[in-house]
Amino acid sequence: MSNDVLSPLIQALFDLIKWLKEKMFGASSLEKEAVAHRPVDMADIQSLIEAHEDIDLNRIRHWVREFSYVLEMPEIYNDLEKILTQRKMNL
Repeated sequence: MSNDVLSPLIQALFDLIKWLKEKMFGASSLEKEAVAHRPVDMADIQSLIEAHEDIDLNRIRHWVREFSYVLEMPEIYNDLEKILTQRKMNL
């Protein structure tokens, strides 16, 4: 591939990384943990949701869905939904 083709692709990648950093900086710890998607983070998410009944789940869903889409990792959002569904069943 020539530099003429690669330069815009590389710039787009840098723009995406910058956008993700900006979004993550403004993200809550719960959203950051969801994106990290480690087992310990998913357990922390469950604990945070249980401890804070007034948490804005629509906001959490929105941003985790956005990150999941951009990162092409639908499992991030799907696992959050599993946690939220389990929470509903336990109420």
